[in-house]
Amino acid sequence: GFVGTVQGRVPFPVPGSGRGALTGTVGRFGGGTFGTALAEARWTLDSPARSWRLRADVAVGASTLRTPPQMLFLLGGRGTLPGYDYRSFVGRRFWMARVEGTRPLLHPWVGIRTFAALGATRLAGATSPPVWSAHDSGGPRPSVGAGLSLGWDVLRLDVARGLRDGRWDVIFEVNPRFHPWL
Repeated sequence: GFVGTVQGRVPFPVPGSGRGALTGTVGRFGGGTFGTALAEARWTLDSPARSWRLRADVAVGASTLRTPPQMLFLLGGRGTLPGYDYRSFVGRRFWMARVEGTRPLLHPWVGIRTFAALGATRLAGATSPPVWSAHDSGGPRPSVGAGLSLGWDVLRLDVARGLRDGRWDVIFEVNPRFHPWL
């Protein structure tokens, strides 16, 4: 089928040294109109001597009942809730909070990282396609982890655990701030 969408993004102030954005999407698919709204906020705090860095992210989203499955919100795995299967939770509504801290050990070559994430999805009347293994999260799903940051925090090697029916996960990735360049 054909999907047509229009999207707008508006930045908004958040308390402290953070920044936020509200993204709205309106689209048409299979003769029906749908819409989504996503609010995101991020705070970054560096110590004055650059001996540690703390980052916190919060995101909340909702979509209309006619939203096609491929436009629903997906959580699980790297970048969202590590320690759960990639995109294992789907919903018309979701929320997620993540906090991570990094402390240099051998600046700038090696640092130690810790992080925690908590999020949930809710189908709220929608259904996922039968061939998908993704499902409603059934409430909040927490995960925690630790790892190493390498070479100016460009590369990361983490170990994470999903704490509610999750698993151990080893993640090797490029720092997400470089994703737009890759």
